[in-house]
Amino acid sequence: TSQTRVGALCPDRTPHFCSGDLVPYKELSPDEFLIDPIMPTREVHLVAGPSGAGKSTWVFQMLADLRAGAPVLGYPSVSRPFAYAICDRSTRSGRRALQRATNGKIDFPYLCLRDHPEWPTHGMPAVQHLLNMARREQPDTQLLVIDGFGSLCPGGKVNDYDTVATFLRSMGGLCEKDDMTAIGLVHCSKIKENEQFMRPRDNILGSTAWSSFSECVVYLEYENFKDNNDPGRLLRLLPRDAPNQTFRYKFNETGRLEFVEELQGESHIDENKFGACVAIVAQLAAGEHFTREHFDELAEALKIPRRSMDRYLTKLVELGHIERVFKGTYRRVLPS
Repeated sequence: TSQTRVGALCPDRTPHFCSGDLVPYKELSPDEFLIDPIMPTREVHLVAGPSGAGKSTWVFQMLADLRAGAPVLGYPSVSRPFAYAICDRSTRSGRRALQRATNGKIDFPYLCLRDHPEWPTHGMPAVQHLLNMARREQPDTQLLVIDGFGSLCPGGKVNDYDTVATFLRSMGGLCEKDDMTAIGLVHCSKIKENEQFMRPRDNILGSTAWSSFSECVVYLEYENFKDNNDPGRLLRLLPRDAPNQTFRYKFNETGRLEFVEELQGESHIDENKFGACVAIVAQLAAGEHFTREHFDELAEALKIPRRSMDRYLTKLVELGHIERVFKGTYRRVLPS
């Protein structure tokens, strides 16, 4: 007798599954980690941020820590042979970032797609070729870092959900099959002043599939978005299986990123800083309108990240100090 095919449709057009049809899946090996528990092996991870935020610098410094078996962001790491591929810049440009982060020492496979126009440039053929080239030079390569990862998206369709999802699913399959872990460096979306994404994972340029089909996302941004010369940076750690965290960094005089401090959780409101916000509101006349920009200088003086300022304004609304008139505009009210 023939068996019912897995996923065959019943008369009512709903999928029918029979336990006798299912092929037992191979037993998965225990979880292993690059960084325990935020970056498991055999997965695709992303490092995102605007140009110049320090993505490459931070990754080079992270790789140096991985090689030494040193903690990364406070988590234990495991050293694995790695290779670095750069897809959207020249070898010289990448080397400058490498020199800032590691004093220029290159003792791992370093590949530049722009130097080899004969290599495939899109999709899985490009990824497979980069891995093959890395393993030709270093056969035991288990970590492939791809700078300019978004440029490999098939057809350049970074905004197309199905294209991105299929690409990342295929990447995940390659990682599992070839015992490889991938870290891709990608750009973030442009947003206008006074706008923001509710979830930092959604900041990645293109479709939401980039974050949906990846594991850990590390997001780097300017601490003071109005001043590109400000050395301050915020690093947002967004893993799947651990709490989100935010760290403050700054570029030092040698071009390296220095850790400054870990910030409180995304929901934290400093009561002293909130008190300063209340005092500013108290200086306004009852019924006086003001915009969010009214608090920008205060936020900068108090070192409240721009994204966090919205939480302070929300609390001012909840406690009756102000009311929201329409998007970005508020009015002072007298507490009853």
